[in-house]
Amino acid sequence: MTNYTLLTAEQRATVAAQLGDAKPATDSLILSFGTSVANRRKHDHPQWEDLYCMNLSSYMGERVAPVLRRLLDAEDESIRLRARVTELEIVRLDFVQAHRNEALAEIADLFESYGQAMLDSGIMTGAEAAEKIRERIGMTEKDTPSARGESTPAHPEDGLSRRATRLLFAIREAGSVRWTTGRVDALYAEYGYPTRNRRTGARKDLIELARRGLLTAHGPDDDRYFLLTRPSAAATREA
Repeated sequence: MTNYTLLTAEQRATVAAQLGDAKPATDSLILSFGTSVANRRKHDHPQWEDLYCMNLSSYMGERVAPVLRRLLDAEDESIRLRARVTELEIVRLDFVQAHRNEALAEIADLFESYGQAMLDSGIMTGAEAAEKIRERIGMTEKDTPSARGESTPAHPEDGLSRRATRLLFAIREAGSVRWTTGRVDALYAEYGYPTRNRRTGARKDLIELARRGLLTAHGPDDDRYFLLTRPSAAATREA
């Protein structure tokens, strides 16, 4: 996990304008920079004016624009790939949700065709019929909707909006980062979401993820931030 953040769109645009028409550094230039750094570090530094280091610094300074251009291009590509990974993650979650809904529909059919027939025939009680159905589909009693409670989703990510799902993926990728409404608002600006109600949406998404146990809230109301909930903490709440 890196200990730095990517430049914002505005910062990247500013640096790009400052670099002008500089082309990305070649592999050989990057390697020569590495050699120059090693040479500056390893050579014997005199007590008087260090012309050797000054020459190396001058050489690197005159050629740093292509290096910055290559770095900027790398960040642009990183952002593009992160966005693509997020899109694929959303597609995956949609796929899982669709198949989960199909499974629930099959369970409902079982209750209707199997359980009701048993009840109507007087062969078993309602509790016995429910237990037979659970055995048949491999479901434990705690997996049933009534045991879970209607206010809590069977899976914390069920029913999340695409925007909140995208935020959750970004939070998981970032690791141990404090997420405030302002940080999420800046992220949504990066994603191209419209300015109107964007900050309000950022706050609502953070609160919703915390309500589902995916984030934990910290700090006072006027300085609130959120952290990714670790698996151990989630398991403790469920126990």
